[in-house]
Parts: sequence; C-alpha cells; structure tokens
Amino acid sequence: MDKILKLFNNLLGKYSCIFFIVLTFIYAILRTPFYDEAYSYMVSQLSIKEIFQLIPIEGHPFGYYFLLKIFCSNLNLYPYPMLILSWFIFSIFIYVFWKRAPFNNLIKFLITFSYLFLNYYAVFARPYGLAILLLSLLAVFYKDCTKRPYLYTFLILFSFNICSVSMIGGGAFLCLFLYKIIKEKTPENILISVLFVLFSGLILSMLQFLNVHPPFVYKILNIGGYIKEDILPLYHGNIIKFVFQILRIILIFYIPYLFLKKGKDSLFFIICTYSLMFWLFLKVYPGVFWHNYFYFIFLILALWINWDSFKSDKFLNIILILYTGTLIFPSSILYEELFEITNTRYYKSYIEKVVELNNKKEAKFFSLDWYSAVSSGILPYLKKQNIYLYDAHNYRKDTFESMKNTYKYKNEKFNCEEFIKYLDDTKNNYLLTANFFFYHNNNIDVFRFEKDGFYYKDILFFRGIYISPKYNYSIYKIEKLKK
Repeated sequence: MDKILKLFNNLLGKYSCIFFIVLTFIYAILRTPFYDEAYSYMVSQLSIKEIFQLIPIEGHPFGYYFLLKIFCSNLNLYPYPMLILSWFIFSIFIYVFWKRAPFNNLIKFLITFSYLFLNYYAVFARPYGLAILLLSLLAVFYKDCTKRPYLYTFLILFSFNICSVSMIGGGAFLCLFLYKIIKEKTPENILISVLFVLFSGLILSMLQFLNVHPPFVYKILNIGGYIKEDILPLYHGNIIKFVFQILRIILIFYIPYLFLKKGKDSLFFIICTYSLMFWLFLKVYPGVFWHNYFYFIFLILALWINWDSFKSDKFLNIILILYTGTLIFPSSILYEELFEITNTRYYKSYIEKVVELNNKKEAKFFSLDWYSAVSSGILPYLKKQNIYLYDAHNYRKDTFESMKNTYKYKNEKFNCEEFIKYLDDTKNNYLLTANFFFYHNNNIDVFRFEKDGFYYKDILFFRGIYISPKYNYSIYKIEKLKK
C-alpha cells in the first residue's frame, strides 16, 4: 500500500505542473476575453499621464497597465499578447508553487486544479495572476527575508502596485518583515536604507490614489446579511456547495486555534488580510467572485509560511484535502448565474453584424451602457475595423474623456435633449447595448416599448434590428420621429 501511495505521489508531482501549463495555454488562446479584460487593455493604450489620472477613478495601480503597455501594445494582435502574458505569469507561479511550496503533492494537485486556478486566474487576463505570483514569492522568501532585505522590499513594493488584494497581502507581509528586521537587530545602515526605500516606495504608491473617487457601485449595508449569505452554510439543493461551506466553517474556527498554538505570524497574517478584505468589501466596493477567491489564497499563504509547524496535524491535513477537493467543482463556490460572465462566444457574431452594418452604409454607433460587454468588451475588436463607439456625451468610449466618467455614467438618466444633438444626419445611427440601458436608472419610465422597439416620447424610436441568441446583445437603429 505504501508503494502504491508513493508511486501515486510521484506521478502527481512529475506531470501535474506540465499538464496544467499546457492545458491552460490551450484554454487561454481559445477563449474570448470578457469585458473587464478588454477595458484593462483599452486603459493600457492611453498615455502614461492619462493612466495615472485614471487610477484614482479606476482603482488599479499602474503596474499591470504598464506591463500591458510594454508587451501588448499592438492592437492588430489583440487579444493574444495579453492572454499569453497573463498565462505566462501564472505559469511561473505554478512552477514556483510546485518547486517551493511545502505542501505534499496531493494538496498541491488539488490546489492547482481547483476551479480558481484552472478556470480563472490562469486563463483570464487580469492583474490577479501577477498578484498571486508576487505574494507566493513573498511566502517563499519569508523565512530568509532578513538575509535578502532589498529583494524582499522590492517584492513588497511591487505588490503594492498591482491591485487592491495584492496591497492587502503585501501589507501583511510588510508588517511581518518590519517586525523581523527590527527583532533580529539588522545592521543599522541596512535597516535605515531599507526603511527609506520602503517609505519612499509606499509614498509613491499612495500618491496614485490622491483624490480617489470610489466607484459608483452598490455597497454591502447589511453586515448580518452578508455573513449569512456568504459565510454561514445554507443548503439550497447543492450538496457540493453545502459541504464546501461546512468545511469552510470548520477551517474558520480551527485555523486560528492552530495558528495561536503553533504560528503567531500565520495568525497575524490571516487576521490582517481577512479583516482588511472584509473592510474593503463593506466600505469601498463589494467583492465579486475573483476577489472573494483571495480568502482562499491568503489561507494558503498563511499555512505556507509556517507549514513545518502544521504539517504533522492530521486533522488539518484531512480537512484541507477535503476542502481543496471541493474546489475542483465550480458549483462549490459559484452561483449558477455567474458562469455567464466567462462565456463570450457570442462576441464574434455580434461584432460581425456591426461590421456588416457599417459596410452597407457609413454609420455612427453609440453605446449608452455605463459598463457592459457591449460598452467595453467589443471596443478593441471594433477599433481594429476603424469602427468607434460613442457614449451619451459623444465621447469615443476608447478615450480618456469617456473612461474617466465610466462610474459617473452609472447614475445618469437618459438626456434626450443633449443626446439628439450628437446624431449624425448623414449616416445611419445605431445603439449597441447589452439590453439593460432601457431599464437602467428608471429609464423605463421615459421609454415606451412596442413590438419593434422602444419609443422615447414622440421624439426618438429605437428600432430593434438584431438580438443575440442568448445574452441579448442588441442593436437598435435610432430614428428621429420629429425635428
């Protein structure tokens, strides 16, 4: 039996890393980026000055945008350079994880092929894969951080310039690092220089968020409801999700107890990161599933930095294997409706229809959605065809003037008197929408739906000419009814 287990363990370690990297490369190349990725790409095409001006509004610091600007600037090759860059970054993480993470091969396998890694972070071109790589490197060098203080300082500062969740993880490692270099009596000249670099780097990072504009998205007002819906186990007919929630509750109570006994730095890390995440989602913006996955990432990092103290705990190993086992099933962590956000197979036919309309007769296209697959996701594809989308204020949606108002537009009602001025009487005018514009911000109060489309009083008629089979990506011809 021992020989069989040893062989199984060796097979997992020998081929899992390679198989994961090859599989995710194929997946990344075949899939179509969804609108958050396209938006990040369009931001990276702005000037450096405009990127910095957009950071307090958009929320992500400059690091990932600069990488896109350097390696993915060729619009004609979009989206492949962006997808390959993100896949390459996460592949480095997978290599580091299998090479340096202290867990046994079974746990590594279950984590590697979890839905979080296999179906999201490895294949979606977002900054979170880079965040995970940087945080894992901070875990790798944690025990020897005082021997490599400048490298560790660089990694911390880099993590502060990727995204909000990497700032949270980097901030926890920063506190632990400062405690260690002071406790271990680092030579004064090294200590002063490290503190100076850290202080200067953190000030530069924080300067990006002067005059920050919190996004106009809903906030969690009912803490009790948030805990009930997202933390406490509730059975809704999905046994995998229910088991996952029970295992999560066990870990929430058992891990702090274990950390308190055997790893105070792990306890500090988990309390710090979880508290800051909770505060972020309550006070700044609500976390969606790619943010919430970081609760798991921070748990793994907390275990990583002290695994030698924990690995002999049989109960922890059993619970961790069961917990990571449930993560293989996407239904354990996702509500069914969230699957649609990763499914963009209808982009192609929709874009082809827009190009066809433009070729029949010169046209002007508007998208009045504040933020959607239509308002952001298709921008690079249309721009390749020299087709541009305009917003409600006649700014091209791929420009800084439009992007800086993205969240502001969310709370705007349709202003026909202004909008009608921007219609081009020499061209066909079309509205591209993910079909929520007519219902957004009580716009339905001013639109009257009839068989062929929507009327705005007796002034404009939005005639429906194309509706996508599943997602209701729609095209309406805008017709003036009276001058």
